[in-house]
Amino acid sequence: MYIKLTPHDFLFFRDGKPYTSGEDAWANTNLMPNPSVLWGAVASLFMASGNDRDILENRLKLKKISLYNEDNSCIYLPAPRDIYADDNNNRNIYYEEYMDNDENHLSSLDIPCYVKAVTERKTESGGNLLMDISSLYNEYYYRYCITNMIPFTSVALPDYKIGITRDKATHTSEEGKLYRIDVMQFQKDWSILLEIESNHLKIPDKEGFLKLGGESKVAGYKIMQEVPYYIKQYNEEAKAVYKEHNPSFIKIYFTTPAIFEKEGWKPVNNDGITLLAASVGKAVPVGGFDMKKNKPKPMYRAVPPGSVYLYATKGNTTLEQSIKAIECSLYYNKGFGAFEALPFYGVRTP
Repeated sequence: MYIKLTPHDFLFFRDGKPYTSGEDAWANTNLMPNPSVLWGAVASLFMASGNDRDILENRLKLKKISLYNEDNSCIYLPAPRDIYADDNNNRNIYYEEYMDNDENHLSSLDIPCYVKAVTERKTESGGNLLMDISSLYNEYYYRYCITNMIPFTSVALPDYKIGITRDKATHTSEEGKLYRIDVMQFQKDWSILLEIESNHLKIPDKEGFLKLGGESKVAGYKIMQEVPYYIKQYNEEAKAVYKEHNPSFIKIYFTTPAIFEKEGWKPVNNDGITLLAASVGKAVPVGGFDMKKNKPKPMYRAVPPGSVYLYATKGNTTLEQSIKAIECSLYYNKGFGAFEALPFYGVRTP
């Protein structure tokens, strides 16, 4: 099932940094909400349809998150962090090279390889861009130039609001509690697309409205009756690659924040696969507030979307077996840890 969320107002998705009214004056927003925020918004729809909250925790699965353009039906994901685009409208794309750690290279990393940029030109990391989903297997997989990458400002524009805290009893302004919050305004024709697994739950109405993000702003939702064309095409390309190849190396490309069982950026090696290298951005703080338990949730440091991990497979390990092994090392729930797995045949430079 695919659900499309279309914001109708400014959105505020506060980051995981502590914020106390009166002590802090500026609250930052994430470009995209944490997957748990989107899961909660969708869960409220299912609860309104008569589903029990405890059952939703086990049955309602948020599988994938992407951005959808109504005008051309294109679907976008965070671009991989092992590519760089120059300033000439992203015309030139550079891929990182994987180099073997040896006595000529000093590194604190206890993994076999490190990544190296291939240009000294001024470039922008793929982590700051969005990539058309059709480019993943048609261009990125073959290390070709990616023709359809856009900045996030093409989807949503940053803005801010000024406010002051009011006393709940008297509704008058409280001294010293002026604050500013950053917000995002989605551009026309852009929506958030969610892939949901409902597992025999009562389905909500086909379309309507829900509350999304801080300050409970209004967003429209619509359950799509058919799988979007480009996702259908993408799934067929992925099946062809999985069926055709039994690679010695695979790339894992995260499309949502990932939390590993052993907190940190580095996953534990599993039987059949070994981590060789990683292109990882700055950690994303993930927390929140548990409404049921009425207390803050534990804070985690998640690997940001777009991060890329290179693994070596052992023996006759198949791509499907490798994927299962990686899923076992992740907190794979409520949309966190969504990834794509691609066979890798790039040259490792000795």
